[in-house]
Amino acid sequence: MKVSDHVLERLRDWEVEYVFAYPGDGINGLLAAWGRAENRPWFVQARHEEMSAFEAVGYAKFSGRTGVCAATSGPGAIHLLNGLYDAKLDHVPVVAIVGQTDRSAMGGSYQQEVDLAVLASGTRVRSTMVQMPAVNTPQFDWVRSRLPERAQPVPPVYQPEVAARAVLYAADHPRRREYWVGGSTVATLVANAVAPGLLDRYLARTGFDAQQDGSMRPAGEPDNLFAPVDAGRDFGAHGRFDERARRRSRQQVAAHALGTLAGVLSRMWGPSAPRPGGRRM
Repeated sequence: MKVSDHVLERLRDWEVEYVFAYPGDGINGLLAAWGRAENRPWFVQARHEEMSAFEAVGYAKFSGRTGVCAATSGPGAIHLLNGLYDAKLDHVPVVAIVGQTDRSAMGGSYQQEVDLAVLASGTRVRSTMVQMPAVNTPQFDWVRSRLPERAQPVPPVYQPEVAARAVLYAADHPRRREYWVGGSTVATLVANAVAPGLLDRYLARTGFDAQQDGSMRPAGEPDNLFAPVDAGRDFGAHGRFDERARRRSRQQVAAHALGTLAGVLSRMWGPSAPRPGGRRM
């Protein structure tokens, strides 16, 4: 299963029947999952992102259930705002699923890049972003590349199940603004915050070779620039790096364990919890 399959599975676990959405490149993976899920939950296409948000809000108001809307990144996410403010003012539950710029391009004024956390700050929508490591996906087998050797994700590489578990955990624990997955992700983000110039020089020196696996690309191998390569069959979620891809992230396991411990302590010693000796905090 792919990450997008797990997202739809979780919506079904929450007994979500309808998702009001407008397609866009930033959520193409999620759109493909609807075909594999036999349109469960039901995909209701709006004529505009703003309408998808209002449809989700209207559904929540009149059904008493959670409304769900989806849109692409950048302008698509911005267009959801009117509906999300309506949900805030009328106190109805709405979940918004949007795309985002790739982590490696964030902060570089990439096309349609928007700070989603700041965007949603006035709506009471909890914006949670999952910062991913390199993932073993089939895209490296059919990407059009001018590199002299075959393309690969920059090691260390993790299996897609690691990414899926991180997304599901974030969906169930949305109070944090960001979740970091994998030691390499933590190291990159910390280095970028502490010494961005040194990190840029390091990547300039190592990044070119790190994106190649040492083997030559077969002549005439198809790519997906102008047509999908997997139109005839589904290649699944795994690429060709299974032998060296990590199945678990110790950093992720530790972070989740610390989050669980913090939640338990918060319930024990939070504002409503009694102090030792019977007095409340």
